[in-house]
Amino acid sequence: MRLREELAREGIKARIRLGGLGELTVRVDGRPVFSYKDVKRQPQPGEVARLVKEAAR
Repeated sequence: MRLREELAREGIKARIRLGGLGELTVRVDGRPVFSYKDVKRQPQPGEVARLVKEAAR
């Protein structure tokens, strides 16, 4: 499932901007909650939605 679809399914409104090849950084209120550059892996299914919800609390 694509990230956009996953977030929409969870009711999370998101602005998705394209970055460089292999780049994925997810921010909530300007704070990074997931960075491919830091963890060197793709997120697991549901991981980004969970992190966004936790950061929004």
